[in-house]
Amino acid sequence: MKNNLVCLLLMCVFSFTALQAQSLGEFKASTSGSYGVKKLKQANKRIYIAQFKTNFEVFKDAVSYKSGSSFGGRNSATAKLAVALDGLDENELKRITNEVYNDFVSDLKDAGLEIITADEAGKTEVYKDYTRREGGEIIPTKLPGVVTVTPENFSYYVKGFDKEGNEKKGWNPFSMDTDLNKNKKLAKELGDVLVAKVDLNILFIEVKEGWSPGAAKVTFKTDLRLVSSDNITAEKKKGLRFKGSNDVFPVKTMVHITDAKGNNYNGTLKKALPIEGVLEKQKIKAVQSKGMSETATSFNPIVYTYDKTTRKFQSVPVDGAAYIKGAKMAMSKFLKHHLAELKEKMK
Repeated sequence: MKNNLVCLLLMCVFSFTALQAQSLGEFKASTSGSYGVKKLKQANKRIYIAQFKTNFEVFKDAVSYKSGSSFGGRNSATAKLAVALDGLDENELKRITNEVYNDFVSDLKDAGLEIITADEAGKTEVYKDYTRREGGEIIPTKLPGVVTVTPENFSYYVKGFDKEGNEKKGWNPFSMDTDLNKNKKLAKELGDVLVAKVDLNILFIEVKEGWSPGAAKVTFKTDLRLVSSDNITAEKKKGLRFKGSNDVFPVKTMVHITDAKGNNYNGTLKKALPIEGVLEKQKIKAVQSKGMSETATSFNPIVYTYDKTTRKFQSVPVDGAAYIKGAKMAMSKFLKHHLAELKEKMK
């Protein structure tokens, strides 16, 4: 009994020390893309938060394909790799999303801004045909392997839903981010105010490019981080596709604040912010060489070839408490830095 108690105490001390050892890597903020920031102070001291989402990558898969032929036969190779993060509690993801959002609102108020309600925003022409959605839930999105969370006590508007229940996005041939153009119009309709969009993305896998002669190869590297901009990739399973093709979904961490004239503060990162002391650094690979040829007889050189496929799945364990602490540290640092800088420019 005494030995068991000692072991338990040592485990507690080790876990506490591990959490205390957590830190963030180099933080490099960016305001690239901002325009007329000083003029934002001319807007009415009111702000509407049109979007606030946190995205956590918990699963990653990719495929690589190497074609080949021999005497008209086929001997291609396919490598598929999937990795899952094991040890997270979705309620904890909701909790830190709520806390980061509440801090964000508090900092906006400290900067002298009044928060505009969703009720008021819903009366605008911009949102005339939109659907109101309540936060506090994990919502389905087109981002594969990603858990998307919205905060409690937060309501927002969406264009509608597709067949899979994902929120629809508008389309504009002149802009990749239609929300930003919409927010400018919204700022004008609400009486020359400010409108904010917040998107926070924490990924845990980097896809490492690699080349292997005569083989299909996929390589992942564990790297927990708040990304600047990155791509969520996954094996393409719908629509027109070629063997070995992956879907690509670009994501960007930002706090974007605009006025009715298009003056805006675009807070981003110059590079990803590492969340250290949580995940062990490792490379995970799936490699498949091409199928070998077989000759029937030396007198009848008929060549038989075949396709070969390797499928690999690996679970990556994570200390849930350490992940949650690190994720909140990164998101909070990002938002507090940019709001402090914005507040200074709006004096």
